[in-house]
Amino acid sequence: MSDTTERTFSQAEVDNIVRDRLAKERGKIDATLSAEREALARREFLLDAREAVVRAGLPANFADVLDTSSPEAFQNALNTVAATLGQKRNAIPPRGGFSGGISQPPPPDPIREGMGLQRKDE
Repeated sequence: MSDTTERTFSQAEVDNIVRDRLAKERGKIDATLSAEREALARREFLLDAREAVVRAGLPANFADVLDTSSPEAFQNALNTVAATLGQKRNAIPPRGGFSGGISQPPPPDPIREGMGLQRKDE
């Protein structure tokens, strides 16, 4: 017969074991909550960025290509794009060009001609 003795733990040892295990589990839960909070904050920021792009009069998908690494970087990128596109929009001549109000017909469209289609303004 083998001589087996079971180890017994004192109440203090059991308390320490339980306290350590609880601390580990709380740490895991805190890390998970922190990651979820960060992900939620990121999603909210991206939604706010998309709304800001639309308010600036740009297509919403511009938010996908602008720098969203921080609110400041995003605002700088949005301001730059909006200003640049605003200047280009102002530089586009009106239909017929800058001819002092004399309207000239637009150049022929080879695709429309090839398909036998007329322009809407004809």
